Amino acid sequence: MKFYTVDPTRKQFMLVDVPKIEAAMAMVGLKVLEVDHGVVFRDHSGGPSLGIVVYQYSIAECPDTFMLYGRRFYGNAIVYGFDFEGVSIDVPDELPEIVWGS
Repeated sequence: MKFYTVDPTRKQFMLVDVPKIEAAMAMVGLKVLEVDHGVVFRDHSGGPSLGIVVYQYSIAECPDTFMLYGRRFYGNAIVYGFDFEGVSIDVPDELPEIVWGS
């Protein structure tokens, strides 16, 4: 599946193609039992939506930030796609706009 890896310290936003989300998470140092999931963008017309995986304490412990769709996130992350029913799908190849923080 296709995911985006995000590393705000290095200001890297990359499209990766790996078998499972856990492989993408390992690429940016996220561990399965230490993460939170959220929604970055929801397409209510039935198109692809974007979810995100971040370290569970990133807001308190990670100084480096980035913004997607006007929402601020902290630390390394994985962005994944999902359809209208919530089933995981590939992220679009077209990169969404990302704004790096400090």
